Amino acid sequence: LRSASYWAILLRVFLFLRRIHNRQGLKVWLIEAVAPKLKKLPAVKNKLDKEMSGQLASFREKFGQELTQPRMRLPEEGMPEQDILSLMVERKELDTKHWKDGKITGAVYHGEQTHYDFIA
Repeated sequence: LRSASYWAILLRVFLFLRRIHNRQGLKVWLIEAVAPKLKKLPAVKNKLDKEMSGQLASFREKFGQELTQPRMRLPEEGMPEQDILSLMVERKELDTKHWKDGKITGAVYHGEQTHYDFIA
């Protein structure tokens, strides 16, 4: 009876692992299962936080220079239409410069010139 129970458990484990292997692979599954727990360890968390703050500082330094009148909230008073259109043209030129070099922001763009023509 014990032997049958062990074989049944072994068969269930085998089928479980085979299903994982067929879906995403054992390595991916293991990393997805273990990584969140490793990230909570103090040494790993400190290292990740340090790396993230360095990357954010680098990102702000590189891309913060090109921000055209960044806004954190709506202005108290509206802007004249011509100022808004000028800002849009300036922003389009900056975005297009990076886009044509193969770099884009976190947004997803249509990818064709007609999209940019429509925006401006």
